[in-house]
Amino acid sequence: MLFACEAACFLLLLPISPLHVGIGFLWGAWYGCLLAWACYAVGCVPPFLLTRVPCLTERFKILRRRAELLDGVFLAVETEPFKLIVCLRLSPLLPSTLNSYLLGLTNVPLKTYLLASLVGSLPNVGAYVYLGTLLDSLADIAAGRVQRSPLSMALLITGLVATVAMLAYVSRVAT
Repeated sequence: MLFACEAACFLLLLPISPLHVGIGFLWGAWYGCLLAWACYAVGCVPPFLLTRVPCLTERFKILRRRAELLDGVFLAVETEPFKLIVCLRLSPLLPSTLNSYLLGLTNVPLKTYLLASLVGSLPNVGAYVYLGTLLDSLADIAAGRVQRSPLSMALLITGLVATVAMLAYVSRVAT
């Protein structure tokens, strides 16, 4: 059922982060992360493949022609697919659901797309699942009874720096 919900969110361009938060709340950090990651793997494929269905391909190519701004990004993704798909999945600028449709308009093979999507999505999936595990102690956090550890602060800062670096790299390669 979770796999179907994730796929539906991807197909309908709905946010997937609430699902991952809920999975973290219900199943905990480790099992929840594996489950959410598996759901992501299943969910991101249908929109990618939908853009390649012969009777729909022409409709989606019209969208690509209208979005000339994205031509540089498409060209860059086709030049270095694995690296740039990982970067795009790490980036918060484009939602994963929209990314899946847009990446389907490229000539990237499904295997490369899926592997790069899995690598790039793991930090975000893990973060949302972890956020879901914190819902049990939300009252403690709000009351200030739980303090952040230096490790959690270091991970937060590292994630922010990595996101900015990846955005800069994607922008540079796209231009």
